[in-house]
Amino acid sequence: MTLVGCDLHSRNQQVAVLDTETGEVQERRLDHEGDAVEQFYAFLPRPVTVGIESTGYTLWFHALLQRQGHTLLVGDAAKIRAMVVRKTKTDRRDAAHLRQLLKEDRFPVIWVPDPTVRDLRALVAHRMRLVRMRTMVKNGLHAIALNHRLAAGSALFTRRGRAQLGALALPPYTTQRRDESLELLTWLDTHVQSLEAAGAVGGRVSGQVPAGPRHEARERPAPLRAGPGRPRCRPLRCRPQTSVLRRAVSARTGESESRRRPEVARAPLHHAA
Repeated sequence: MTLVGCDLHSRNQQVAVLDTETGEVQERRLDHEGDAVEQFYAFLPRPVTVGIESTGYTLWFHALLQRQGHTLLVGDAAKIRAMVVRKTKTDRRDAAHLRQLLKEDRFPVIWVPDPTVRDLRALVAHRMRLVRMRTMVKNGLHAIALNHRLAAGSALFTRRGRAQLGALALPPYTTQRRDESLELLTWLDTHVQSLEAAGAVGGRVSGQVPAGPRHEARERPAPLRAGPGRPRCRPLRCRPQTSVLRRAVSARTGESESRRRPEVARAPLHHAA
């Protein structure tokens, strides 16, 4: 069995390899340009287990090892860092540390979605970005309408509202902005709907989304009510914080309230004879 500790970067990677049968250890630095990475992992004695830290932009590496039939383990970067005794951090030491964790069976593995679920997540993220763009376009159209005395609210994007917006007499550049925004809004609506349909189908195929109505009724917990053995809750009353703040300020400045509030002289009381 071959264990590989891989310190993966965007342009290169440092690997520390251990052959558990012969005890042979080797270290190499592989550049991602060309086919050096593919050739290195293709000629390793099987089975091969590769351990990397959790990081971004590694989908190509996941796909490469999956094509070659190797096992890829992704570890919790914070836990891996906490297991390092020596605090000096280099690529060679990081790769050797990953290899040692694999050898001692102490590698902190985290769950990684399979390619189908990962691709479905990319679809959902793409839809989210398009929805944000659609919101920006709608806000711009609302601004144009309100600046020209058309306050239609959410009805602005109905058939009647769009007709009213299109009938406004606007300056040339504002007219161009309105027309292009309406075209872009139509394009976004169409693509968002198609992405929603594709996401629903893909979710049902992968088992991530149940095949049911879009909005399902959910049970809500019953509200707490007063009853036997359960006292009625009373609303909290907010006390004025003026005196508290005054005391805190006085304590910081070393002044007492008596010094900040001079006493007012009172006239002596005359007792009736």
